[in-house]
Amino acid sequence: MKRRLVVALGVTLIAAGVGAVLAFRLVFPAERALRPATLVPRTYHEVRTSAGHTAHVVDHGLACNACHATTAFVAPDPAVCEGCHVQVETPMHHSPAAQGMACTGCHDFVGPEARDAWQCERCHVTADVQPHGDAACAECHQPHEAAALPVCSACHADHPTEHPGECTTCHRAHEDSREVAARCLDCHRSGSPPITARAITAGHDGCATCHTGHAFTADRVAGCATCHGGQVTLASRQASGHRTCTGCHDPHAPASPKTCATCHDVVDADHPGDCQACHPIHPDDRAMASAAAVGCATCHTDDGHHADAACASCHQPHAVKVSAAKLSCATCHARTANLARGTGHAACAACHTTAGHHPEAAPPACASCHQVQLAKGHAACADCHTNLPHAPAATAACSTCHAAQSNSAPPGHASCQTCHQPHEGSVTKTCASCHADRKTGHADHLACATCHRPHGPDGVASPPACNTCHARGDLPGLHVLTGHADCTSCHASHEPAPDASRAGCLTCHADQRDHEPTAKTCNGCHVFER
Repeated sequence: MKRRLVVALGVTLIAAGVGAVLAFRLVFPAERALRPATLVPRTYHEVRTSAGHTAHVVDHGLACNACHATTAFVAPDPAVCEGCHVQVETPMHHSPAAQGMACTGCHDFVGPEARDAWQCERCHVTADVQPHGDAACAECHQPHEAAALPVCSACHADHPTEHPGECTTCHRAHEDSREVAARCLDCHRSGSPPITARAITAGHDGCATCHTGHAFTADRVAGCATCHGGQVTLASRQASGHRTCTGCHDPHAPASPKTCATCHDVVDADHPGDCQACHPIHPDDRAMASAAAVGCATCHTDDGHHADAACASCHQPHAVKVSAAKLSCATCHARTANLARGTGHAACAACHTTAGHHPEAAPPACASCHQVQLAKGHAACADCHTNLPHAPAATAACSTCHAAQSNSAPPGHASCQTCHQPHEGSVTKTCASCHADRKTGHADHLACATCHRPHGPDGVASPPACNTCHARGDLPGLHVLTGHADCTSCHASHEPAPDASRAGCLTCHADQRDHEPTAKTCNGCHVFER
């Protein structure tokens, strides 16, 4: 019985094949080009091993005319399939996007050999199945069901996420998983805090640099030290705001840190340059982690800055110009400033023209200010002003150089300045300026120095005798008398010549008191002059 059925089926298939060939010959003459491959080829032997014919003819024993019309042996209308497979729905492939794709789009009836209907790549040649690797399309898609995908957790139960929304909010089934990070900004541009393209910088070129997939909460984000563990931050041990990166850097805009004034708004510095010229926030030297600023010598390399004095002795770092202007040299040099006070040398910068950074530089010569004070013999100021330059009023005694003059000065002439001005070097006063009462006598025709000297060693040591100039033989009248030999009997050196009054002569000639008592003068008869 079974053999009969096989024979009958074989006969039927042969007849159907012959009929198909004849019909094919009628519809497609030999001289005419073949139509598209959706039509049955010329011979059954070319299509009998296709997946569709194998399933229908071999597996289920269907006759050819079950699908094909014998009068026009062409590819059956898609409606033929629905006659048997009424329970099979194809919403995915009948969608507008699929443009009414027929069953034979997937189920092959004309291939030279059996091909699986699951060869989706025949149509979906551009589908990149990343990140699902070599997974078969059927693991997610069912062609005879709705287009909706299964729940991702069915396979990815080991990937719980803290992110709101479905997996497909971030992931696309057919794209490389690396593209997920690039999509973060699409949703987070309006988030809080707002995340813009500023979050993408060198070293922060994707959200995944800090955020781990499926763990997006703030407490799960990678710490800055993960990448920047070796970063040195200025004064991090003293300044609490410098201990964490987020004290200055917004993690979603790391290349635009806060300005120093954000926290240090009370600092108004007059130092040239910005804050980081002195306070490099990320110095190369690890020792700077405990420092407040780099040393002044980092920029000010001149070794002559006031010897070994610290810059802060004169300058305040945030008020360099103001503090230096207000600071007096007396702050450190009080003793020297006190010596110079009231001497005309109180202004240090008058002589120390480079005061501050080079005070040891030689001050200008005294002559730069005191040209009129210089005189021959006294040109070296320091010869007399022994405490130059800070106490010029304290001078050495004149006797230091002029011992002979000092020792020989007569009474009343002990002070050299009585007659001499030290910066002029010569006698500036006449004898008469002090001895006005001695302008008579010899003063009207002789210089005082004829008989006197103010001090030795030059000049006469004592007034000479009168006869040095007045020889008796040369004197007129009664000057030659023996009783008149002593000039001082009648003459005083600094008084006018005697007037030969009766009273004057009676000093010596008292015995002549009654002689010519009416005469007022004696020289009317007793002549002393010719």
